[in-house]
Amino acid sequence: MPRTTAEYSAQPLMDHSAAPEMDQASFEFSTNTALADGSDAGEADLEPDELLACGNVKAEVRKLVWSALPIILSTTTQLFVMIPMMAAVGGLGTIALASMNLVSIYAGLCGIAPLSGMAMVLDSMCSQAYTAAKDKRLLGLYLQRVLVLLLAIEVVLYPIWWNSQPVFEHVGIPTDIAKVAGQMLRLYFFGIGALFTYECLKSYLFAQGIRRVAVITQLFSLPIAWLSIWLFISNDATSMGILGVPGVIIVVGLCSNFAALVFIARVDGHQCWGGWSRAAFSGLWPLLKLGAAGSAITFFESVSLHMIDLGVLFLDAEAMAAQAVLSTLLTSTWYMGTGFAVAACNRVGNLLGSALPNRAVVSVYSTLGIALAVFAPMCVALIAGRERVASVFTKDPEVTAILSSHIPWPAVGGALQGVSMAFSGILRGQGRQSLIARIRMVTFVCISLPLSALAAMVFEWGLSGLWFGYIAGVVVSVSTQAYVVFVTDWDKQVELCQHRISGIALIADLGDSEDDESVLALPAFGLQHMSLEFGGKRRRGDVETAESLAYGDDGAQMARSKRMRGADGRLWETALPTLPSAEMALQPQGGYAHHVDGRWASAHDTQQQYNTSMLVTPASSPPHSAEPEATEWEDELDPDSQYYSINRLLNQLHREREQRRQYREAGVSERR
Repeated sequence: MPRTTAEYSAQPLMDHSAAPEMDQASFEFSTNTALADGSDAGEADLEPDELLACGNVKAEVRKLVWSALPIILSTTTQLFVMIPMMAAVGGLGTIALASMNLVSIYAGLCGIAPLSGMAMVLDSMCSQAYTAAKDKRLLGLYLQRVLVLLLAIEVVLYPIWWNSQPVFEHVGIPTDIAKVAGQMLRLYFFGIGALFTYECLKSYLFAQGIRRVAVITQLFSLPIAWLSIWLFISNDATSMGILGVPGVIIVVGLCSNFAALVFIARVDGHQCWGGWSRAAFSGLWPLLKLGAAGSAITFFESVSLHMIDLGVLFLDAEAMAAQAVLSTLLTSTWYMGTGFAVAACNRVGNLLGSALPNRAVVSVYSTLGIALAVFAPMCVALIAGRERVASVFTKDPEVTAILSSHIPWPAVGGALQGVSMAFSGILRGQGRQSLIARIRMVTFVCISLPLSALAAMVFEWGLSGLWFGYIAGVVVSVSTQAYVVFVTDWDKQVELCQHRISGIALIADLGDSEDDESVLALPAFGLQHMSLEFGGKRRRGDVETAESLAYGDDGAQMARSKRMRGADGRLWETALPTLPSAEMALQPQGGYAHHVDGRWASAHDTQQQYNTSMLVTPASSPPHSAEPEATEWEDELDPDSQYYSINRLLNQLHREREQRRQYREAGVSERR
């Protein structure tokens, strides 16, 4: 069973209260951080026999529902933009409608998938960092990095959108439709980019438990969107024709971003913003890998849905008309599923960041219970009222008959999709997007696609065959995700969370040091290089194992140091324990310790995943000297032991630094 919080918390290696003001820009794994829902993460984790206690489950369900409601409302309000816009486009003729459908498919496969994958990164990283990192400005750094990656992806994608017309013509799309769609995509791209920037801002705020911003920004944007639809599409005097559609999307995206930025700056969320930093251009690879996995998830979800739309083109007109309605019914479950998926992702991420694995298990059970309680009745209601639902959408008797017999497919598929999204949210909260992507790919390529083709074309099941293949893939996907979630080692996920948060970037600010230096140190362990930043100038050097090793009474190595020499010749050293122990013994080779000329920072061992303190110090050594200057301290050694407590050593180094500072303030020459 998962361990308790105390088992993840190492005692501090020194008394920080005795140190000068600790800089809060250091990132360390913290188990005493308020959760995004406002609860106290410092409380003890649940005991294994308390997991399904009624009070715990009720409290968790309440938190998840209240977290999901604003997200559901904000996604649902998108319909109040799309429906009037599609109605306005309908007045422009059949070519405009056909072009809109083509643009939607092309954008989904060649733009929305990769961009949404990067937005998913923040759901995982920010939710975990908000409770795992001592300095909440790490969220702002993640936001900057994802925005950098989004911009890079957009630069790569735009030529594909710009030259879409030849692609359409090559696959046989009529020239008039291909031309209009190509013109739309050249402008539509900028609206999509603005909307995904807004999605990143929302993820940044959702991770902090600030979800009302989604409703506020939508309420701000809706009137402007309606006005834009009238100006750019409906009003003859100012209409831009079909090009008014991307104009509306651009305006909505810009307004949403403006409202979100004003909210962050003036209301809430600015606490996690540390300002623009050049660190945003480093440490991008882990985020890019998560983003690529998220892009694959969106791509295969989109392809599996469009598979039915494309397959129905080979059937009769009545089946095509019925599929338009069935697709709408399936999409309706997406709005609620998205809300619960994001809420589950943030909640699980917060709990893992707070080292509360048992509470994360309760959150998983609660999420699945909510999903079943919501989507199962929706499924039953659709099946029971399928004839009435069919009559709402069409009066054609043939299409109505097809709908009545086929509505059970999207009813079951929608319920399964909702549960699948809940599982996906849980796994995203763990940062396991790559696993979800593999599941989606295998189920689509090996199950959905071949079964749909076999059932529709060989067995001649028609529209039912297409839906059969889709639902078979979703069933396997849900079953696989359920197995993965239920066999999850939550202790391991907490450790991976610690590794993920502290293993991407470690920042310590030496702002009040003598020469107003600042340092950016990428993880010392597991990397070949360390980057340091002094006063805005970055230096990079090889990391080498230092000569100081720490040993326990049993002779096992408990700590080691890493050092690098900067471009100015100064030696920088980081000391990190390799085992989770509060008391560590240090046996320095040669009996010396380096003088301190820096500040304490927080750190985390990226291999063993536990908490400690790291000393980031420039040793007082002349340029390119073979050894740093040292001080003897044999008189401090315990005569009964060859080992030395690292607590005493670190405090000694701190006292020496304080003594030198006092000498400087008093104008007295520094003494050794």
